[in-house]
Amino acid sequence: MGTGNFKIFKSLSVVVFILFLLNFSSCSFCTKIALNIAAPTVCEFVEKVADIPDAELLEKALGTSACLLTGMVELVPDNFDLLTETSFFYMAYGFFEEDTNPDFAARMFVMGKKYGMRALKTNRRFRKGLEKGKKVSELVKYLGKKYLPALTWTGFNTGYAVIYKMDDPLTLVIDMPVTLALINRSMELDENFFYGACKLFYGAFYSIIPDIAGIGGGPVKALKMFESAAKVSDGKFLLVDLFKARYYAPSVNNPVLFRKILNDLTVSDAKLPKFNSINDLVKIKAKFLLEHESDYF
Repeated sequence: MGTGNFKIFKSLSVVVFILFLLNFSSCSFCTKIALNIAAPTVCEFVEKVADIPDAELLEKALGTSACLLTGMVELVPDNFDLLTETSFFYMAYGFFEEDTNPDFAARMFVMGKKYGMRALKTNRRFRKGLEKGKKVSELVKYLGKKYLPALTWTGFNTGYAVIYKMDDPLTLVIDMPVTLALINRSMELDENFFYGACKLFYGAFYSIIPDIAGIGGGPVKALKMFESAAKVSDGKFLLVDLFKARYYAPSVNNPVLFRKILNDLTVSDAKLPKFNSINDLVKIKAKFLLEHESDYF
């Protein structure tokens, strides 16, 4: 058995053991202790699940993992690790489903935002500040490196939820500042986290929102962000190219660039050291976008 497979087997064994305890334990206190102890291993297990190389199987696994994590986190509602992973999985599941089932995807992003905010609220100063009516932008300074993943996933989920409600001015006014505050804080902590994900976000954001009152950016800033994001992984994080085709190319009305990027993606052999399944998903989405070019131009 290879080292990687052994780690998955070990993690799965712990998860099965915890489920066994949950089934036979009538003590809610004991159950919570068991789940809190097992949380890091559970998170490691579901991250291995997220790297399944078969796209069809991965789609099913994302939904199952999201449900599993949701059930577990509701038993230990303040477990930071489980809340963070749950936010990530709802985001990933929504991203997987958005092309064929956008309404469902939008609900997944809202769920991801919910659990992400709960993760951030495990920080007492952040939570108390919100309870006093302070803005997220005033409170993110209290969130240190530990909260980097939660900041990123919550920001992405909130941002995507906004994208699916662009026709609602109230959503833009209320949720967009929250999104930017979370993403900005994530970049302050580590602008290259998860292959430069936040730079990728800003590339899309600047493509959609022109430079109005210093809030947006326009295509020039968007291109710089995409180029900066690509450098983090030496061009191996294919989601950067996908977003560039989907958001930047239409913003400059360049269908030739749109087709070139997407055609290159469908034959790319780029590999990531972790979460390479994202690149497999990108290839599927690239084919879908090529078939629906008329929706963008």
